[in-house]
Amino acid sequence: MGIVDKKVLVIGLGLSGISTIKTLSSLKAEVYCYDDKEKSELQRVFEELKNFNYKFIKIIKIMILIL
Repeated sequence: MGIVDKKVLVIGLGLSGISTIKTLSSLKAEVYCYDDKEKSELQRVFEELKNFNYKFIKIIKIMILIL
């Protein structure tokens, strides 16, 4: 089974997450990544990944209060 055009989610943008994104992007996977840090804290990472194809997603946590 090939990885081309497969959707892959990488959780965490530490050293292993960055390496995983680079590898999967080079193999033509459709790469999504998530980290719970704010985008402003991840600028160094985004700069390092600027030549790779990936999409950063942010999960919005919503608390519902039922009265």
